[in-house]
Amino acid sequence: MITLFPNRWFIWAIVIMVVAGMLLWWAVELYAIEQEFSYGPDVIEYTIRVQRRASPEKAACEARGGSWRPDTAVCSTPAAS
Repeated sequence: MITLFPNRWFIWAIVIMVVAGMLLWWAVELYAIEQEFSYGPDVIEYTIRVQRRASPEKAACEARGGSWRPDTAVCSTPAAS
């Protein structure tokens, strides 16, 4: 009689491969999360410098008397009274 799983060692081999794959996936995900949140001071300084860089939108906003928010790219103008 032909069976799908010849013996218990075959089943254990599949279980071990699945567990090893899950552990590998977990390690890769942890590494990716660490890389995503491990910004050094150089990267943070560069990001701030880029956000503060003059842009046409910022110049137009300031010409209207508003304040430019680089993090959201929104011009906040004072309410007319």
